[in-house]
Amino acid sequence: MSSSKAQQELTEIVINKEDIDNLEGFFTHFNIDCPDYLKQQFATYRNAAKDDKIEYTLKDQQYLKEELCKAIASSEHELLKDELFSSVVERCEDIWFHAQFKRDLEETLDSTSDEEVK
Repeated sequence: MSSSKAQQELTEIVINKEDIDNLEGFFTHFNIDCPDYLKQQFATYRNAAKDDKIEYTLKDQQYLKEELCKAIASSEHELLKDELFSSVVERCEDIWFHAQFKRDLEETLDSTSDEEVK
């Protein structure tokens, strides 16, 4: 897959309850600390998916992806430092870097706009 293709955002909700269970299971199985911000994203999905009715948006899904990448990229767990995971960790670092840059930029632009209104 080309880098530009991999950078594209999803256009539909593709995550389901089993995916959330598997993500949590990965952290649990390998005794990797799951940060609170990622646990919160799992809870957000579960709360949105009650009663077979999903109220989960593409933005929510993108945010979960970014938070998962942040958790993997910042983990000090020895498994994620293994060469086997090097390409995964590198990709997560790249996704998190761009996500954080976008968030910081949006925050700066929002605060600048608020100041101009005053």
